[in-house]
Amino acid sequence: MSEELSRVKSRRKSAERKSRPPAGINTKTKAVHTSTEAHSGQVVKPSGGLSRKARYASGGAERAEKQQRAAAEGEVDTPSRSQSYPSQRVRWSKIFVNTLSALFILLLAFLVWWGIEGAPELRTLW
Repeated sequence: MSEELSRVKSRRKSAERKSRPPAGINTKTKAVHTSTEAHSGQVVKPSGGLSRKARYASGGAERAEKQQRAAAEGEVDTPSRSQSYPSQRVRWSKIFVNTLSALFILLLAFLVWWGIEGAPELRTLW
C-alpha cells in the first residue's frame, strides 16, 4: 500500500514539475500558445494525476465514431481480437466455484452419513 502511495506522490510531483514553466519562459506567452492549440481542434490530454481509466474513458466513443465513418465509406474494419474471442475467465471462475461448493456439500453429506451409519462406537476407539 505504501509503495502505491509513494508512486502516486512521485507521479504528482513529476506532473507538477512538467506543468511548471522553466525560469526563462514567460507564462503569458505560454498561456496564449496553449489556448491556440486547444482551438485548433487538437485534443488536450489531462494531466498525469488522473488514472488510466479516466484518461482513456472517451476512447470507446472515438473508436465507435471511427468504425461508423469507415462503414459509411465502404471500408470493412476487422474486429479486435477481444471482440472476436471474448474472454472466458468469468465462465471458468463460475464453474470452479460451483464445483468447489458441490464437492463441499458432497463431503458434508458423506460425513453425516458416515457418522450415522458407518462410524464405529466411541467406546471402541478410546
